Amino acid sequence: MNYNREKTQTQAIEKRIDGAISLILILALIALGLVAALVNLWTRNDTNEKALENTYEKSFFNVSNSMNELETKLNKLKVSNSDSQRMVLANDLWRTAATIEDNLAQLPIDNYAIANTSKFVNQMGDYIYSLNRKLQKGGTYSEEDIQKLDSLSERCAKLNQGIQKLSQKIISDYRIIDNINLSKLRSGKQDPKNLLGAGLYEINQESTDYPEMIYDGPFSDALSKKEYKALAGLKEISYKQGIDYILKTLKDTVDIKYQGKASGDLTAYEYTTTAKDGLTRYIQLSVQGGLPISISGGNAEGKPQLDEEQAIASAKEWAKKLVNQDMEGVWISVMGDTAFINLAPVVNDIVYYPDLIKVKISLTDGNLLGWEANSYLQNHISREITMPSITQDQALKKVSPRLSVHSIRLALIPKDWGEEVLTYEFYASYGDNLYIVYINAESGYEENILMVLNTPDRGRMLI
Repeated sequence: MNYNREKTQTQAIEKRIDGAISLILILALIALGLVAALVNLWTRNDTNEKALENTYEKSFFNVSNSMNELETKLNKLKVSNSDSQRMVLANDLWRTAATIEDNLAQLPIDNYAIANTSKFVNQMGDYIYSLNRKLQKGGTYSEEDIQKLDSLSERCAKLNQGIQKLSQKIISDYRIIDNINLSKLRSGKQDPKNLLGAGLYEINQESTDYPEMIYDGPFSDALSKKEYKALAGLKEISYKQGIDYILKTLKDTVDIKYQGKASGDLTAYEYTTTAKDGLTRYIQLSVQGGLPISISGGNAEGKPQLDEEQAIASAKEWAKKLVNQDMEGVWISVMGDTAFINLAPVVNDIVYYPDLIKVKISLTDGNLLGWEANSYLQNHISREITMPSITQDQALKKVSPRLSVHSIRLALIPKDWGEEVLTYEFYASYGDNLYIVYINAESGYEENILMVLNTPDRGRMLI
């Protein structure tokens, strides 16, 4: 009887031990699952943060590089004695100033921290514009103009010195995204740990020592207040509506995270998404209208399966999905397993180059890797185009006889200062080189000449 009792007790103990072991195994599996989930979440968040950090760093170093260019070109302009060279330098300066303005607007800092700096760059660009207009009307630089350029050059050098010092600090193992305190975003001075915000705020304070800019005419807001014509009359959306739009148009999205609102020329919602194949995309949607400003999504992986025509067809499909616009491919550059395609509307056989959208397509599966639609959003409107005053044959006579013309079509092209002009576009060659010549369809003036450069490592590029 004692034997049976001991046996029963032994069996009970064994059951408890088995139960404990089972419980331990279950808890261990749960723990492993939690660890795996946490690792996956950490990896995903880390990928999203890296994409955002890369965007911020790219914008800042674009500002830094462009400030160097601005100072150099101003120094050239103030000693140039040729009106033609002055006009070339002025065009370059105006574009460089616009680049600085655009990239400053993409940084995670409040406008208050860069208001004076932005105003200086903006009005400097406008003053250079006024000088160019003066030359176009047959005038020339006065002694006062030269003195003002000297003053501008000195101020630009001082501003650039501050930017370059800050650039060296940012390079030294510093992540912008790790030091963003949203509650203190309005002032870098209040948050000294935010090296970017504090540095730009300090530079901005120094900018207040600059006297009122010398030009404040009708174009004084040309760079800082761009007009986005495609969004005119459209209602603002909420960030949740932006999420719905992304899920509807980018149907391979399995995860989406709202990053916040970016201010600048165009207020935008920012998101990071993950696709079924693991592709991470960084997306900016305009608050007004909810249209995609930019999308960046890494590089293609795998063996190319699509040819150029299929890649263009894929890009056109994405344009239809994202902005409901029928477009045609007007240029393509292929790099390995990736195609870079320029799309533009073609209306009544006229190519509308001002409404350009740049698309990056994977040649492995036609997936969307990149999208840039600033030109489209700024310029796209319904236009009434006046028919050409000169014929195609008359325009052809304006093209150099050294060129062999292969094709001709009408094209609306953008000019400096926001103007547009209808032209005849001639694809032509001379020797082994391919050129594109634009002849004004009203005056017969040669508006522009572009050269197509074939480089094995970069596909076909237009310069």
